[in-house]
Amino acid sequence: MGIWNSTLMGHFQIGRADYNMAIMPTVLSLLAPLCLLQAVEYRSPANVEYRAQRDTGAIARADSALAKDPRNIDKIIALGVAQSGVRQYREAIETFSRGLKIAPNNALLYRWRGHRYLSVREFDKAMQDLQRGARLDSTIYGIWYHLGIVRFVKRDFAGAAQAFTRALPIAPDSGERAGATDWLWMSLSRAGRAADAKALLDRHPDKPNGANAYAQRLRLYRGEIGPDSVFTRADTSDIAIATLSYGVGNWYLVRGDTARARGYFQRSVASGGWPAFGFIMSEVELRTLPPATMETPQQVTARMIDAMRANDWHEMATLMDPRALHQLREFLSILFDTPNVDQVRKDLLGVSTVAEAQALSDTAMFEALLRYSTNSSPELANVFRSAKVQILGQVNEGPDTVHVVYRMQMTVEATPVTTMDVVSLTRSAAGWRGLLKADMSAFAAAIRAAIQRDQAPPANPNEPPLPQLR
Repeated sequence: MGIWNSTLMGHFQIGRADYNMAIMPTVLSLLAPLCLLQAVEYRSPANVEYRAQRDTGAIARADSALAKDPRNIDKIIALGVAQSGVRQYREAIETFSRGLKIAPNNALLYRWRGHRYLSVREFDKAMQDLQRGARLDSTIYGIWYHLGIVRFVKRDFAGAAQAFTRALPIAPDSGERAGATDWLWMSLSRAGRAADAKALLDRHPDKPNGANAYAQRLRLYRGEIGPDSVFTRADTSDIAIATLSYGVGNWYLVRGDTARARGYFQRSVASGGWPAFGFIMSEVELRTLPPATMETPQQVTARMIDAMRANDWHEMATLMDPRALHQLREFLSILFDTPNVDQVRKDLLGVSTVAEAQALSDTAMFEALLRYSTNSSPELANVFRSAKVQILGQVNEGPDTVHVVYRMQMTVEATPVTTMDVVSLTRSAAGWRGLLKADMSAFAAAIRAAIQRDQAPPANPNEPPLPQLR
């Protein structure tokens, strides 16, 4: 961990001067209000806070249209849908509730509010809304589909199969047909109806194929691809990774391989794609699976070191605590919501636009930063690969935090160098997982401070210009 963080700090510079640790208090003070920018929509069992995104204009337009006709149910729904588009789910629930005061028997309002109760994990309320919506109008696809999801969450697999059976014939497009087919196959399989699940796949009700994650998962179920081929290079968004990971994990679970299933459920939760149904289900599965034998902190540290030596950034990301990755994302929020820093965003994250950055999962973001560090200093990466590493021991800080100490011996420009470093880990549902180091937080603070200064004009025109990012 230490050499990677040093590399990253050393190769992202502000102007001609390296980042100066002396300005840490100043730049960290800039970060202090970051977490207050958007509301917390969901707090996970692991105490990770997931927040809404900023409005890009859709909410403002929908709100303006509604203000001109405040009792128009279609416009109320349009506002709730716009809020949902930027993960403002609790705000959307309030909007749909406002509509239900005007039209208490509107089935679509129950469909949408039930869906959003599901997003924030208020499953009983979601069930009540969707069941009432179904009684009011049994022809609405979204009611049956989301009712199936809630029943699956509650482990009522037979009831879920019944709901998805009602949804599939009225799916509005190929993408939704793939989704309904996928969930119906999973529900039948988990209900012990393997023959019916196979017959469903043989009927190909999802044809023509929808080009989405569900279509890819269905290929796995049919044996057209293996689990390693489910993910493609294009699958970097948090929702895609959460969705695909859960599908593969459930496939392994149905086949009785709980160890591999657990790994994919953990990958889903680590994605940061918290609104995805696959993320929601993975949380549930991880709570219900029998406990696994936990690796020791020193074993996890050894795996982290091996992953860094091999430039296996995906493995490295899976060994980090999801809370740490999400914290890093919040530290770097300026890269996810500032429109005119495309080049910095491209350098660090490999994407240019705000929309592309927001679509990245927490793990994909972390992998991109690690990849940047390697590309910035291939010589140092080569030195690290040839270094001798010895884990010396650990210091326990209470029952849930451990600091593993290691020695690294290497040769830099024919000079032997020995360093000591520490990897901090925390206990999580996935086992011991890595925490952020202080210099990673400092790096994030430096980026934010530099971008803010780069965008602000000098207070005094006679002052020299501020250093630029390069």
